[in-house]
Amino acid sequence: DNSPQLLAALDEGKIDVVGWAVSRTPTTEAKYLLTDTIFPSVEALLVPQTDARMYRGLDDIKTLKFATLKASTYADYLKNNGITDVKELNTVSDVLKAVSSGEVDAAMFSGIIAGYMNKQGKLGDLRVVSSYQQALSRPIMAAFPKTAAETYTKANASLQELHPDGTRAEINAKYCLSNWRTFRVGIPFS
Repeated sequence: DNSPQLLAALDEGKIDVVGWAVSRTPTTEAKYLLTDTIFPSVEALLVPQTDARMYRGLDDIKTLKFATLKASTYADYLKNNGITDVKELNTVSDVLKAVSSGEVDAAMFSGIIAGYMNKQGKLGDLRVVSSYQQALSRPIMAAFPKTAAETYTKANASLQELHPDGTRAEINAKYCLSNWRTFRVGIPFS
């Protein structure tokens, strides 16, 4: 989750908008203009292709050794639910390498990223576990500085047009995990 670095760049005026990895929290709501939800995000569970087990939820994954992103909601979720063997790494590439090398049994990170990589054939010897029932959900939105009200208004109006005409659903179908529309809403991200 690189949203802290992106929001810092927005604060410093290095970028005009953060259109990825932003959720509505008291801090982001007070500090930025946040668009409507672009799409929902859930976690993905990845294991080696050779692991054919049907993981469904926490009870099925408690004994696995995990790799995930450093200081992420995924790391917190795993540790807060009794999974003690969690290796926190800096990049998705490092997380995938840890699973591929056998250093850990599984990975957990953004379903958006995993879905895109899966659709592009970039997971190599790993697979997204389709039987896994996601427990984390959060709406993803764009953040604009409070000084960019005009640009924010235009962007949000355009975003609102994507929902009723089906464009957002087409984008999700093309780039995201196939079970996003049926994910189980559980513990919200904060």
